[in-house]
Amino acid sequence: MPDEAFLTFWRSHYGDCPPVGFLLRESFPTRWFRIHSLPEAKRYAETARELVTVLTRQNTIASDLLGADSPAVLVASPSHTPVLVRPARGERQFSRLRLEPLMILTEGDVDARTGWSIPLSSVRIHWQAGALDDVLADVANDLLKPFAVVSSKTARVFAPYDGGADLILASEAERDEYRTKYEAWLSPHPSGL
Repeated sequence: MPDEAFLTFWRSHYGDCPPVGFLLRESFPTRWFRIHSLPEAKRYAETARELVTVLTRQNTIASDLLGADSPAVLVASPSHTPVLVRPARGERQFSRLRLEPLMILTEGDVDARTGWSIPLSSVRIHWQAGALDDVLADVANDLLKPFAVVSSKTARVFAPYDGGADLILASEAERDEYRTKYEAWLSPHPSGL
Protein backbone atom coordinates (compact mmCIF):
# COMPACT_ATOMS: atom_id res chain seq x y z
CA MET A 1 0.00 0.00 0.00
CA PRO A 2 1.49 3.37 -0.98
CA ASP A 3 2.57 5.70 1.81
CA GLU A 4 -0.11 8.34 1.16
CA ALA A 5 1.13 10.57 3.99
CA PHE A 6 4.58 10.70 2.39
CA LEU A 7 3.14 11.33 -1.07
CA THR A 8 1.09 14.25 0.29
CA PHE A 9 4.19 15.63 2.07
CA TRP A 10 6.26 15.14 -1.08
CA ARG A 11 3.79 16.90 -3.37
CA SER A 12 3.56 19.86 -0.97
CA HIS A 13 7.29 20.45 -1.57
CA TYR A 14 7.91 19.14 -5.09
CA GLY A 15 4.56 19.08 -6.87
CA ASP A 16 4.29 16.39 -9.53
CA CYS A 17 8.04 15.77 -9.81
CA PRO A 18 8.77 12.24 -8.58
CA PRO A 19 11.45 11.57 -5.93
CA VAL A 20 14.18 10.66 -8.41
CA GLY A 21 17.55 12.44 -8.36
CA PHE A 22 17.99 13.29 -12.03
CA LEU A 23 14.38 14.45 -12.40
CA LEU A 24 14.72 16.69 -9.34
CA ARG A 25 17.95 18.13 -10.75
CA GLU A 26 16.13 19.04 -13.96
CA SER A 27 13.00 20.40 -12.24
CA PHE A 28 14.65 22.34 -9.40
CA PRO A 29 18.02 23.56 -10.72
CA THR A 30 18.20 26.53 -8.34
CA ARG A 31 17.83 24.22 -5.33
CA TRP A 32 20.19 21.50 -6.64
CA PHE A 33 23.88 20.86 -6.34
CA ARG A 34 26.13 17.84 -6.67
CA ILE A 35 29.11 16.57 -4.75
CA HIS A 36 31.66 14.11 -6.05
CA SER A 37 32.57 11.16 -3.88
CA LEU A 38 36.26 11.21 -4.75
CA PRO A 39 38.82 13.96 -5.30
CA GLU A 40 39.27 15.31 -8.84
CA ALA A 41 35.84 13.94 -9.80
CA LYS A 42 37.16 10.39 -10.03
CA ARG A 43 34.12 8.21 -10.62
CA TYR A 44 34.93 4.82 -9.04
CA ALA A 45 36.94 3.76 -6.01
CA GLU A 46 39.81 1.44 -6.93
CA THR A 47 41.29 0.93 -3.47
CA ALA A 48 40.01 0.37 0.06
CA ARG A 49 41.26 3.86 0.99
CA GLU A 50 39.24 5.43 -1.83
CA LEU A 51 36.14 3.50 -0.74
CA VAL A 52 36.59 4.92 2.76
CA THR A 53 36.67 8.41 1.18
CA VAL A 54 33.46 7.67 -0.75
CA LEU A 55 31.62 6.47 2.36
CA THR A 56 32.97 9.30 4.52
CA ARG A 57 31.79 11.96 2.07
CA GLN A 58 28.41 10.32 1.47
CA ASN A 59 27.69 9.81 5.18
CA THR A 60 28.97 13.25 6.15
CA ILE A 61 26.80 15.20 3.73
CA ALA A 62 23.76 12.95 4.22
CA SER A 63 23.96 13.36 7.99
CA ASP A 64 24.38 17.11 7.62
CA LEU A 65 21.37 17.42 5.28
CA LEU A 66 19.06 14.87 6.89
CA GLY A 67 20.19 15.06 10.53
CA ALA A 68 21.55 12.22 12.62
CA ASP A 69 18.82 9.78 13.68
CA SER A 70 16.24 11.95 11.92
CA PRO A 71 13.12 10.50 10.31
CA ALA A 72 13.34 10.10 6.56
CA VAL A 73 11.85 8.16 3.68
CA LEU A 74 14.06 6.07 1.43
CA VAL A 75 12.74 5.82 -2.15
CA ALA A 76 14.18 3.33 -4.63
CA SER A 77 13.37 1.17 -7.58
CA PRO A 78 12.55 -2.27 -6.14
CA SER A 79 14.60 -4.06 -8.79
CA HIS A 80 18.04 -3.81 -7.25
CA THR A 81 19.56 -6.35 -9.59
CA PRO A 82 23.34 -6.18 -9.47
CA VAL A 83 25.07 -5.35 -12.72
CA LEU A 84 27.71 -8.01 -12.06
CA VAL A 85 27.17 -11.72 -11.53
CA ARG A 86 28.04 -11.64 -7.83
CA PRO A 87 25.28 -10.57 -5.42
CA ALA A 88 25.74 -7.02 -4.20
CA ARG A 89 26.04 -6.63 -0.42
CA GLY A 90 23.80 -3.59 -0.65
CA GLU A 91 21.06 -5.72 -2.17
CA ARG A 92 20.87 -7.65 1.12
CA GLN A 93 20.57 -4.37 3.05
CA PHE A 94 17.72 -3.25 0.78
CA SER A 95 15.90 -6.56 1.22
CA ARG A 96 16.03 -6.17 5.01
CA LEU A 97 14.43 -2.70 4.72
CA ARG A 98 11.20 -4.19 3.32
CA LEU A 99 10.37 -1.44 0.87
CA GLU A 100 6.68 -1.13 -0.05
CA PRO A 101 5.27 -0.03 -3.45
CA LEU A 102 4.95 3.75 -3.70
CA MET A 103 4.25 4.76 -7.33
CA ILE A 104 4.96 3.87 -10.92
CA LEU A 105 6.60 6.45 -13.17
CA THR A 106 5.61 6.22 -16.82
CA GLU A 107 6.69 8.06 -19.92
CA GLY A 108 5.11 7.56 -23.33
CA ASP A 109 2.99 4.52 -24.21
CA VAL A 110 4.35 1.54 -22.33
CA ASP A 111 1.87 -0.88 -23.97
CA ALA A 112 2.95 0.21 -27.45
CA ARG A 113 6.61 -0.13 -26.39
CA THR A 114 7.25 3.54 -27.14
CA GLY A 115 7.65 4.45 -23.49
CA TRP A 116 8.95 3.17 -20.22
CA SER A 117 7.86 2.68 -16.63
CA ILE A 118 9.81 2.56 -13.39
CA PRO A 119 8.19 1.29 -10.21
CA LEU A 120 9.30 3.09 -7.04
CA SER A 121 9.09 1.71 -3.52
CA SER A 122 9.66 3.38 -0.18
CA VAL A 123 10.29 2.74 3.48
CA ARG A 124 10.42 5.01 6.51
CA ILE A 125 13.82 5.04 8.21
CA HIS A 126 15.83 7.04 10.71
CA TRP A 127 19.01 8.22 9.02
CA GLN A 128 22.10 6.76 10.68
CA ALA A 129 25.58 7.39 9.29
CA GLY A 130 27.10 4.04 8.35
CA ALA A 131 23.84 2.09 8.44
CA LEU A 132 23.63 1.90 4.63
CA ASP A 133 27.33 1.63 3.84
CA ASP A 134 26.93 -1.55 1.77
CA VAL A 135 24.19 0.11 -0.28
CA LEU A 136 26.20 3.32 -0.71
CA ALA A 137 29.31 1.36 -1.73
CA ASP A 138 27.40 -0.68 -4.29
CA VAL A 139 25.64 2.37 -5.75
CA ALA A 140 29.01 4.16 -5.91
CA ASN A 141 30.43 1.21 -7.85
CA ASP A 142 27.40 1.03 -10.18
CA LEU A 143 26.29 -2.35 -8.81
CA LEU A 144 22.94 -1.01 -7.60
CA LYS A 145 20.64 1.65 -8.97
CA PRO A 146 20.63 5.13 -7.40
CA PHE A 147 18.03 5.94 -4.75
CA ALA A 148 16.91 8.94 -2.72
CA VAL A 149 16.51 9.67 0.97
CA VAL A 150 14.05 12.45 1.82
CA SER A 151 14.02 14.20 5.18
CA SER A 152 10.61 13.90 6.80
CA LYS A 153 11.25 17.23 8.57
CA THR A 154 12.80 19.49 5.92
CA ALA A 155 12.10 17.67 2.61
CA ARG A 156 15.80 17.92 1.76
CA VAL A 157 16.88 15.16 -0.63
CA PHE A 158 20.07 13.12 -0.65
CA ALA A 159 20.30 11.09 -3.88
CA PRO A 160 23.56 9.15 -4.25
CA TYR A 161 24.66 7.79 -7.62
CA ASP A 162 27.85 6.22 -8.99
CA GLY A 163 30.27 9.10 -8.64
CA GLY A 164 28.64 11.32 -6.03
CA ALA A 165 25.30 12.59 -4.80
CA ASP A 166 22.65 14.99 -6.03
CA LEU A 167 21.29 17.20 -3.26
CA ILE A 168 18.09 19.20 -3.26
CA LEU A 169 17.64 21.90 -0.63
CA ALA A 170 14.67 24.02 0.45
CA SER A 171 15.78 27.17 -1.34
CA GLU A 172 18.48 28.68 -3.52
CA ALA A 173 19.95 30.47 -0.49
CA GLU A 174 20.16 27.22 1.48
CA ARG A 175 21.69 25.50 -1.55
CA ASP A 176 24.32 28.24 -1.81
CA GLU A 177 25.15 27.86 1.89
CA TYR A 178 25.74 24.12 1.50
CA ARG A 179 27.67 24.56 -1.76
CA THR A 180 30.05 26.90 0.05
CA LYS A 181 30.40 24.48 2.96
CA TYR A 182 31.25 21.56 0.63
CA GLU A 183 33.09 23.55 -2.04
CA ALA A 184 36.06 21.15 -2.04
CA TRP A 185 33.76 18.30 -3.13
CA LEU A 186 32.10 20.16 -6.04
CA SER A 187 32.69 19.61 -9.73
CA PRO A 188 34.89 22.19 -11.46
CA HIS A 189 32.55 21.97 -14.49
CA PRO A 190 30.40 25.13 -14.89
CA SER A 191 27.18 23.05 -15.05
CA GLY A 192 27.94 21.50 -11.66
CA LEU A 193 27.85 17.99 -13.14
